[in-house]
Amino acid sequence: MEAGALRRRRLLLGFATSGLAKVMAVGVQLFALPLALHALGTERYAGFLALQSFLSWVGIFGFGLLYSLPKYIAAAHVEQDEAAERSLVRAALLLMLLSCLALLLLMSAVGLMVPPGRLVAAGPSGPREELVVAYFTAVAVNALQLFSSIQQPLRSGYQENHHSNVCAAAASILMALGLLYLSSHQDTITAFILVLYMPITLAFLGDIGLLFLQRPYLALGHANMKAAFRKIAAPSGNAIAYQIQFALVLYLPTLVVAHLSTPDQTAAFGSVLQLVVLGISGLNLILHPLNAAMANAHSHGDYAWMERNHMRVFSLVLTVGVAAILLGGTIGPFVVRQWMGPSIHVSGPLVAGAAACFLGMAVIQLEFFLLSAMGALAGSGRGSMLLGLLALLIGSLLCLRWGATGMAIGVASGMPLLAGWLFLRARRQLRAG
Repeated sequence: MEAGALRRRRLLLGFATSGLAKVMAVGVQLFALPLALHALGTERYAGFLALQSFLSWVGIFGFGLLYSLPKYIAAAHVEQDEAAERSLVRAALLLMLLSCLALLLLMSAVGLMVPPGRLVAAGPSGPREELVVAYFTAVAVNALQLFSSIQQPLRSGYQENHHSNVCAAAASILMALGLLYLSSHQDTITAFILVLYMPITLAFLGDIGLLFLQRPYLALGHANMKAAFRKIAAPSGNAIAYQIQFALVLYLPTLVVAHLSTPDQTAAFGSVLQLVVLGISGLNLILHPLNAAMANAHSHGDYAWMERNHMRVFSLVLTVGVAAILLGGTIGPFVVRQWMGPSIHVSGPLVAGAAACFLGMAVIQLEFFLLSAMGALAGSGRGSMLLGLLALLIGSLLCLRWGATGMAIGVASGMPLLAGWLFLRARRQLRAG
């Protein structure tokens, strides 16, 4: 099959399966949060959200391979260089394994030196013993999930995102069954962590094994690991910086609110921010297949196709983001109350601020994916990280005065500059060819 036709076919397959997987995943998450609030109560639920926020930064241990690895695998695959493919895949797996072991040791040491309850809130947030068990369970699950996450860049390099999507859909079914079980039993923070994170981890691990069965040459033969490490190291540095920015904007604000405000404010802010994370995750049903297609098009030098589809997706993101801000500021509080229940109190500015964060992060994610597909990440990650830190600092200062609403508005204020900068960089890179 001609390269362009195969690219379009796999892109459409990626869109279709990603749509199914994301709808299922969002549905499960929307069901999970009010169930957790009802089962755990406001204070323990706030502790659960803060614990998730504290551990969110472990993604940087993935070395940004989601953004840097697909381009190199795609190029090796197009050139039918099995030795290069084998070296890249093995190097990535070894790097992730060592990283996960380091993460496990580091976070375990932190949990032994500092009481987990003190890590996730300024004051008590549920029974101390429950938080200790939940913390170490979450550390182990996060380490395992981090290793399994290498499945996505591996499959993306072959433009086989549909494998990731099928895994995600199967995991959503298992999560839904687990949540139904929890709804009729005595629930703990640990139980929710296991139900929400283990199914997708196991599914991705299984598909990594399937990848080697489908391509036996990945396991057999010599691999130049040293050369592969050198190849992915430089762009990964920028991708790591970008992941830090992602955590600074979408995860750590909940932890800051937990320390600077009340459990009620933390529960409200964390719940609304989860909608932003779900929105970004939903947008990835387009961005992940698009990133794989962009890497493939770049390998064939098809810049016209890349430029045309970049503007199409940018227009879509802009339209959806502006609509989210308008709806968030008007009917947002009503929708959140209907979703989470009357115990969660949110304001229009809080929801609108969170929607503005969604728009900014959506544009940033799109441009970063495009730059990574072209191997043009130089400087982008570091700039993203610095502006993300500025946004978090502004949000923290406003949080002292206006609580959760101040945090949302402060974080949103740092998004337009970064989004505009990355957009212009991506357009210049495309035109330069």
